[in-house]
Amino acid sequence: MRILDEADRAAGVPGGIGAIIRREGLYSSALTDWRRQRAAGAFEALSPVKRGPKVVEPNPLAAEHAQLQRENRLLTKRLERAEAIIEIQKRMARPVCKQFYRERLLMGLRQRIRPRGEPPAKMEIRAFRSS
Repeated sequence: MRILDEADRAAGVPGGIGAIIRREGLYSSALTDWRRQRAAGAFEALSPVKRGPKVVEPNPLAAEHAQLQRENRLLTKRLERAEAIIEIQKRMARPVCKQFYRERLLMGLRQRIRPRGEPPAKMEIRAFRSS
């Protein structure tokens, strides 16, 4: 790095870079390679770096993401409960429906099968009197 800095300062002076190369015992191609490496950032790895864990910038969407995850878990639980209730209601309704339809079917069959001389069942109608 020291030699590159000297060569950069001597670039404007005629014969300055050649004098530095002869003094240090280098070829010009070494100087060219070092310039390429410096441009690529290879020498920055040699500079001292602050030790310890790196400070990570907080993501601005992290809070919203956490809230949406909590909300998703809550809604998933509610959905599971609702599905369980619906399944129980279906299971409970099946026997009730079957029994109801059986009774209606039997009533219809009884009305069709009654003996010929027997009159149909009479319904009692009670009138309410106002006093």
